[in-house]
Amino acid sequence: MRWFRYSSLFVIALVLVRWSFYTVDAAEFAYVTVLGEPTATFDGASGDGGAGLHVGWPWPIQTVQRLDRRLQQFDLPATELLTHDPEGKTIDKMILVEAYVLWRIADRDAVDRFVKRLGSPERARSILGPRINGQLGAAVAQLRMDDLVSVDAGAQPGATRVDDTLSRLQAKLLDGLRVPVHDEYGIELVDIRLRRITYPSALSNLNLRVDAVSKPWCFAGISQPSTRSFRFDTALARSATRFSNVSAASATRR
Repeated sequence: MRWFRYSSLFVIALVLVRWSFYTVDAAEFAYVTVLGEPTATFDGASGDGGAGLHVGWPWPIQTVQRLDRRLQQFDLPATELLTHDPEGKTIDKMILVEAYVLWRIADRDAVDRFVKRLGSPERARSILGPRINGQLGAAVAQLRMDDLVSVDAGAQPGATRVDDTLSRLQAKLLDGLRVPVHDEYGIELVDIRLRRITYPSALSNLNLRVDAVSKPWCFAGISQPSTRSFRFDTALARSATRFSNVSAASATRR
């Protein structure tokens, strides 16, 4: 009986010792709390006692929340937006915009703010997504359709008018969101990139793609025929049918 008691105490001591040690990876932040109060934050990329083995109180007295410190990405839901018609002072055309966001936790000092106001990357995506989409819609509403659909030369050699428009749009979004998002949530907003700009099928057959890998803000071209070319092809086909019918009737009379 005494042997069993000592063995149980030894196993419990081993478990407590094991729970008193924890490691921090080079790709993460470790947010340490004792009895619910934050006591330390470790940056795995820091050479000053960041990554490696650490010792503390055993769980559940002490808890360690691990957060990815690397660059993270999430897609914004496809949104129908309206462009501006300055001449008619009304809406011009509706387009479907798909974009994605690059972000990360700013630094070790921002971890406490991130944990208290968001808590997790999933919560960060749910908060940032609607906010960025709202700013994107407001910015696109100030653009003309010609700013987004054009083959005119841009300001830089080899660029188009669309390149210049999308560069200005990107800069405007980042300038308006980067500082507030950092101050409120401890997030560094790295980039907002358009993946695709598309006309809804109910309005047109025009489809625009943005190459988000090699040149995220470039105009790639028209992948489907426009309504004007479709009408021209239809008229040409009708004329050819009419000509073949007249030729067949002439051959019958002969």
